[in-house]
Amino acid sequence: MKAVVAVGFMDQCLAGARIFAKLGFPNANAMLVHTVEPVLPDGGFIAESSTSPIVEIQNQRREDGEKRMAEVAKELDLLRVPSQSLTKFGNPAHEITALAEQVNADIIVAGSIRKGTIENFVMGSVARALIVEAKRSILVGKFAVKDQPKVDAVFATDHSAYANKCLDLLIGLAPNGLGKVTVVSADTTDEEVSKAMKSENPEGLGSEDVLSRKNDKACAKLRTIANATDSIVFRGRPNDVINAAMEQTRADLLILGAHGHGFLERLLMGSTAMHMVGNAPWNVLVLRV
Repeated sequence: MKAVVAVGFMDQCLAGARIFAKLGFPNANAMLVHTVEPVLPDGGFIAESSTSPIVEIQNQRREDGEKRMAEVAKELDLLRVPSQSLTKFGNPAHEITALAEQVNADIIVAGSIRKGTIENFVMGSVARALIVEAKRSILVGKFAVKDQPKVDAVFATDHSAYANKCLDLLIGLAPNGLGKVTVVSADTTDEEVSKAMKSENPEGLGSEDVLSRKNDKACAKLRTIANATDSIVFRGRPNDVINAAMEQTRADLLILGAHGHGFLERLLMGSTAMHMVGNAPWNVLVLRV
């Protein structure tokens, strides 16, 4: 399992790196990357041979990044995950996604500070930009996990074909650090329609019952990689249901799938992954297949 770790906000980056290590993927290793962003309005850099004071700013940012990478490398070493470090110059999301493709990484790890909805829309963030641009799975750290051997998680699914592929991907990655995984589904069916389903179904199953059965099948699969599993079906909007499940389970990590990248696709695809990365306080693993 090869990870590209974007080293930025220190606490959040460390949270993401620790979760990656604790998930216990086979043969885990990490490429730590700090991207020095341009200080010039045209997005360019000044050659280090120049005597401009801007060069001092560039050099200071590079040195700060190297110190941060050294801290993350030390932490990963304690968790027995080997790493190497690299400094890039340019737009962080562009450089990180390009590097992930170049080294054929399995996952990108980043940190994110929670912002308000308007601030996120105006300012964006590296983590949100990665959700739009990257073709790889992305692990976003926001807070430290509980001090226990295993990582408790919520797996959110709508049981679509894509969500089922994401479940198979997670199982194929074979993490051995998962504790309890709770499968969560949102019942968005109108209550009257659900009642009609019960009356027409030979077994008297409503929409919640159908989702519960599908959740049970997902749980059976997840028991091959998790210590324990559970199922939750709530009626409501996906974002609200996921937040309620995370609060109820007090899980360390939310796992869900997302597809589509590029600005237009971001607007057209479901907003759940974008909301969870940009606005929700949870650590998030966004799976891509």
